[in-house]
Amino acid sequence: MPFADGVPNLLRYLFNLRTDGPDHSNLPVESRATGAELGLVGEQAEQEFLMFQVVVREDLEGVIWWVQAATSLTALAAGEGEEAIWLGSQPGAGGTVIHNFRSPFPITSDTPVFMNVAAALP
Repeated sequence: MPFADGVPNLLRYLFNLRTDGPDHSNLPVESRATGAELGLVGEQAEQEFLMFQVVVREDLEGVIWWVQAATSLTALAAGEGEEAIWLGSQPGAGGTVIHNFRSPFPITSDTPVFMNVAAALP
């Protein structure tokens, strides 16, 4: 974190952020969608899900990354989240790819949902 902006160098590389100063332009963006909006049927159609849009470099070599979801920040921080559901991807600007994910479980009044991106070198 050379710029004290809270973004570790590995994630700065993954998200294709500037290296000459603080940059939050390509950090993941979250939103919400109903199951019906996502094409889900039955009970899931009426439920709401946390969505996560992740912009990553197109030329990622030697970096493993994943998106996980959990119902508590403690579980997420401990790496005990569940794998998020990948919904698809499309080309982004400047040599990036935009990936879309949703949480594997719905948001309820009793259960918050949190998501994050983790990365590692092999």
